[in-house]
Amino acid sequence: MASASRRSRRPRRSGGARPAAAPSSAGSGGRPPLRESALQEAVMLHQAGELAEAERRYRSMLRRAPEHPDLLRLLGTLCGQTRRLDQARFMLERAISHQPGNPESHYNLANVLRDAGHLDPAIAAYRRALEIAPGYGSARLNLSILLLHANPDGGRAEALEHLEGLVREDPGHLRARHQAALVLGGMDRWEEAAEHWRAAAQVDPVSPEHHHNLGYAYERLERLEDAKASYEQAIRRDPKLVPSRANLGSVLRRLGDLEAASATLEAALVIDPEHPDTLHNLASVRMDQQRTGEALELVERVLRIDPGHEAAKALGAQLLGIVDGERAREDAAPG
Repeated sequence: MASASRRSRRPRRSGGARPAAAPSSAGSGGRPPLRESALQEAVMLHQAGELAEAERRYRSMLRRAPEHPDLLRLLGTLCGQTRRLDQARFMLERAISHQPGNPESHYNLANVLRDAGHLDPAIAAYRRALEIAPGYGSARLNLSILLLHANPDGGRAEALEHLEGLVREDPGHLRARHQAALVLGGMDRWEEAAEHWRAAAQVDPVSPEHHHNLGYAYERLERLEDAKASYEQAIRRDPKLVPSRANLGSVLRRLGDLEAASATLEAALVIDPEHPDTLHNLASVRMDQQRTGEALELVERVLRIDPGHEAAKALGAQLLGIVDGERAREDAAPG
């Protein structure tokens, strides 16, 4: 059975703070103050994705005001966006040294530290941003994802607290609902996970992902008819969504409709002939249909594609047991 669809196991680079200039524009060391309009023009270029020109202007202004915290923050953020992580960290730490109460600097530093693989310092920086601005939603979301990545078991409680706080403040926060549902599923709290995916499907009924995930939660709850309906909803929204077809085939098999299960899985293999879960589920159907040879061939295909597929290994052992039993009966039959 295919799992609920997930984001990348690596923490996503989600929602870096939009560059926004602060009102400070004082010069440094007797230099004339920066023109606020010049800073805002550079920020607008940054926001529009004109990164090279925005950087050129930031650096030009920084030569006039080398300790300007907003320039340091903005240039550090831009360096982080362009994967120059050492420069980004240097700029953002300088910005924080001059303006420690700006939550965006701590948040953007956390993103840079995370992307560089420094997970514990990144967690500390997200927490510092939230100490300054407890309602900083992007910091709460990214912190929760990073906690789960850095400490999948020990970080669950804090991550779930942040995620459910985001959902209370904004019931339509789809990423927070999705992540909260994944955490709850990992804790075997599938009814609560299903509640989040039901709500997500109501907020965004067009997305097949929410229906697929809701189907998976129902499957774990043994609510097979509800799972069937949810997977069918996902497939209606995206007919090429092979994981939903694979899971629907498994549910139909468990409901005893082997003909429909077989047709569903065969249709999925037309779309993706190498999908391991589809092949495994079809092998299970063939076993139930007493087509043991075909089932074994399908298991062998799975293991060629994914040698670590544990369910296919277990099914293969079961099928070999059936074959051995049939041979033993044939050998014991009177001559």
